[in-house]
Amino acid sequence: MKVPGQLAAQTLDDYLESMLSSNSVWADICRQSDATTAPFTASTPREILQQPWVWGECGRIVAGRFASLATCLDGVSHVYLTGAGSSFLVGKSLETCLRERLGKRVVAVASTDLILAPEAHLERGEPSLIISFSRSGGSPESFELARTISQFPEYRQLLITCNGSSPLAQMYSDTPNSSVLALHPASCDQGLAMTSSFTSMVIAAQALGFLGSRDAYLEHVSMLCDLGSHLLGRAVRACEGVDWNDIHRGCLLANGDLQGSAMEGALKMLEMTDGRIATISNSFLGVRHGPLSFLDPHTLVLYFISTQSRWRRYEQDLIKEVQNKELAGYRIAIGPDLADCEGLVEERIEIPVSPNGLADDLRPPLDVLVPQVLALRLGLAAGLNPDNPSRRGAISRVVQGVTIHGTSAT
Repeated sequence: MKVPGQLAAQTLDDYLESMLSSNSVWADICRQSDATTAPFTASTPREILQQPWVWGECGRIVAGRFASLATCLDGVSHVYLTGAGSSFLVGKSLETCLRERLGKRVVAVASTDLILAPEAHLERGEPSLIISFSRSGGSPESFELARTISQFPEYRQLLITCNGSSPLAQMYSDTPNSSVLALHPASCDQGLAMTSSFTSMVIAAQALGFLGSRDAYLEHVSMLCDLGSHLLGRAVRACEGVDWNDIHRGCLLANGDLQGSAMEGALKMLEMTDGRIATISNSFLGVRHGPLSFLDPHTLVLYFISTQSRWRRYEQDLIKEVQNKELAGYRIAIGPDLADCEGLVEERIEIPVSPNGLADDLRPPLDVLVPQVLALRLGLAAGLNPDNPSRRGAISRVVQGVTIHGTSAT
């Protein structure tokens, strides 16, 4: 696969063409996907594959906004990360990263909870920043949230969106004490499931932890592009000997900084299989307290392995227990330096950096690539259209059917 150091000189079409011409498995998946969307070309597999290119473009956009981002943070004591569904999980994937790097109280809270009871989650009288994440800028909750927060005069609002031309972006632009960070248009996935939208918004917000050094941020994004290209090539070849139709469940386990990746990965596998693959996510310690009963011979387990040596000992204990009890059908470990997982899993997908080369709190955009690819393959095995896998219409790309009720409603 082409190295992302050459991405800036390529158009997106050229990048995708080079990726597909150099990886026959990805080419086959795109052809299979196109057959389900004919006469149109399937967006979702290409939106998964395009991510290293999109990350580079988004990184350059964000680096040009460092001054205004620093202004958003100036003088605030609390930072709230919010969104709904995958957009909320963007915040979960950033919570520890920004808390440690900003030295402020950083909390991820679902916009669906903020709309119901903002006073239960927000501190009155404290200068604070609300960062909202939105792919499309079209969900009713996003508009209601902006209106709700405008009633807290001490709060600033920042919208990070993949659709800078959306009505929501216009609303934020016209609201006092609010601003918009619009990412590259290619990050606004056209498929139902958020893939490059999710990772691009995570990488964009990671910039808040690098405001002291624009060059360090761009180097970080470049490293993610290189590693992402490697993982996309590796993940698509995972489970080659598996009968995809024999997998009925998915269990994704992670500790600390990687739990957002596990939660998002579980959601991707659920969405892209129209609920045919039941999924759970949990921590390595927490799964023993009941959820371990979820595992059976038809369960695919993904272990997100941390770099912290003490945490890894707990992870190894659980991995050995699952093996000894023969609880799962297929097991994949994801992370750097996975020699200690040899013989305990069917597949090891290594992130090729030294254990201290990339902190866990900066890894979520990489780790989530693997369940994205697995979700795509599981959906295709079920004969589903990857761009619109919900045959029953249970879910849609932009949430529909939400009625906003005023505070006086009974």
